Amino acid sequence: MIAKIKWRCSFALLGRYKKGRGCKSVSLCMTWFIMILRSVSIMKQKFVVVKSLGGSCLGVLILGALIIAAAILSRELPVYADKKTPRRVNGLPNHRYPRIGSFQWPGAVPDWYARFDLLDTGTSGFEQGGNFARSIKAINPNVIILPSRDWNAGPGGYDGSEVPPEWIARHSDGSFVNLYFETDYYMDMTDFCPRATSGRWAGKRYNEIVADWHLSFVDLTVIDGVATDGVWNFPYSAQGNIDLDRNGVNDFKEHGEDWISGQITNGLNKILADLRKAMGPDKAILVNSGGMHTWGWDYTNGLLKEHSAIFYSLGDVNYNMDTYHEFMNRAPQPHVTLIDGETGHGVPGHEPVPRNNFRHMRFWLGFTLMGDGYLSFSVNEEHMYTVWYDEFEIDLGYPTISAQKIREGADGAGGMWVRFFDEGAVIFNATGVPQQVSDGDLARIPGYAGPYYHFRGGQDPKVNNGARFTSETIGSEITRLSGGTEAVTGESVILLKSPKEIVSDIIVDNWHHGTSPASGEAELKGRWINLPHSGDQSGGDYYTLRNRYFADYFDPGNLYGYAMVNQGDGLDYAVYRPTVGLAGNYEIFEWHGYLGHSPGDVREATNVKYKIRYSGGEKTVVVDQSQNSGRWNSLGIYYMSTGQNAQVSFDNNTDGPITADAIKFVFRGSDPNRDRTPPQPPKGVRVTQ
Repeated sequence: MIAKIKWRCSFALLGRYKKGRGCKSVSLCMTWFIMILRSVSIMKQKFVVVKSLGGSCLGVLILGALIIAAAILSRELPVYADKKTPRRVNGLPNHRYPRIGSFQWPGAVPDWYARFDLLDTGTSGFEQGGNFARSIKAINPNVIILPSRDWNAGPGGYDGSEVPPEWIARHSDGSFVNLYFETDYYMDMTDFCPRATSGRWAGKRYNEIVADWHLSFVDLTVIDGVATDGVWNFPYSAQGNIDLDRNGVNDFKEHGEDWISGQITNGLNKILADLRKAMGPDKAILVNSGGMHTWGWDYTNGLLKEHSAIFYSLGDVNYNMDTYHEFMNRAPQPHVTLIDGETGHGVPGHEPVPRNNFRHMRFWLGFTLMGDGYLSFSVNEEHMYTVWYDEFEIDLGYPTISAQKIREGADGAGGMWVRFFDEGAVIFNATGVPQQVSDGDLARIPGYAGPYYHFRGGQDPKVNNGARFTSETIGSEITRLSGGTEAVTGESVILLKSPKEIVSDIIVDNWHHGTSPASGEAELKGRWINLPHSGDQSGGDYYTLRNRYFADYFDPGNLYGYAMVNQGDGLDYAVYRPTVGLAGNYEIFEWHGYLGHSPGDVREATNVKYKIRYSGGEKTVVVDQSQNSGRWNSLGIYYMSTGQNAQVSFDNNTDGPITADAIKFVFRGSDPNRDRTPPQPPKGVRVTQ
């Protein structure tokens, strides 16, 4: 919802495929190896004779398996191949933990969306035909895609252009109830809503058409269900004056808040029942009321806790945790509850660069892991884009027990919880004060299977250092924000059974929204032009997390997709400098789009010299930017030390205009001496039948 955070904070909020990387190639190679060994047995049974010049049948086949494994290791595999396939419930994936979602509007490249387990996004691009959804699922078949519409605003979105006037809620003087702006309106969900007198929905109340209207935007042969954007069971924007029964009297005075909420809730339950009947039991429904609501559970699979930056009190911690767990016990499976965590300059302990607030991200990841939900994390950008962290690539498997409350906060409110998983443990502290926790404390809790370790990561290596968990102080605090609002925040600790290396891709983009945490965006020197913008929508296939030009409501800058500069004497250049937290081998990729309004409109440079500085040397790779747009193109594998010593740079001393878009650094292991060269095929071997 565009610019709705003020409404939500004051109204609603107050009342991967798993992403395995490091050893995924080895896992796949072992699978191939086992398949080949099984083939040996089958071939022997069928009397297929394999002759070798100097080797046994079994020896040659094993050697062949090793060659295939080496060949696989030497090439780029599908980026989001899963180490283990998720279970399924009612036909939908029941993902391993942590479960990572993305609550962001359409426009990012499929490569970005495919990282996630669950997508809550607008309907643009997911209409009948579903080609965009198919492009995402081609990369990650197990992503759950739930396109959303705003039920509060109804047909026509935020300008009300397609809304029959009969459906708009009224004040007691007969004037329309606005929604988020002066130009949009709050729909009457109740059975008091008059029927439309003309147009597409003539003879229908609003609550009778919502299910069909929403489903008209999606292709259920590809899509996994639907999500709502705004949908309230209370008229927060009516400013204390609404007339649902249309008798000219303010219902707040005539009937009271409970009656108003009850009428709206009845209408919403009718909509949800219609939607469930139309979709069947094997599709998911995710409802965004702004918080952990308690209505509609018989029909829905998930709640969306929007704009989750803080808890408003220790009691609010208890309400959200209790509601979360109660929903898990009562709502139909599979569950798709989405926690919309966010950080920004209003969050206690914020970082100068909000995406680097790793502590706050882990706090909300810990809360999410106390239940079966999905975490989406952003930097208070009103769903323009989300952020990706090393912790999102952990594989905890599945829970072995439910969350256990081990300590109380002040006066019995708030608390500290622990939960054990197949591959680790998670501690979540929302007591309002720091808590000292030891391995011995965990060992006394049923389900303990330690010892446990921090993983070795790249973004926040001071915390993710591979150390064994013995005893730590886990923070939590209660602070006062401007205006006197109480804020409860804290920390979570994510532990594994072994100190694994988990380093997510480092992406350095031309703009901040596409750049990974811990790293800065590209440095562009000279006469670069940022595109697209309101006066120039040209260019395509560029790497972006946001669709085209958009003046971000909370950011005076624009979310530019790329930059370009004409050919010249090399004085205009770009430098991409990642922050490396874990030294090792990194494969470097570049991404460029095309200039103009379609491919071929502009002849891009064919001889862009990418200069790669790494630990121990430099290398130049020439890239033809007129070819291979809209994809990651490998520049090779290089050893990179910790810090900001490595870089990729290029300039405009070229035979045509160039673009500066994104560079990706993919961790391939920490061994600096790892042999990346596959062996030569064996000689003197022939296979006959």
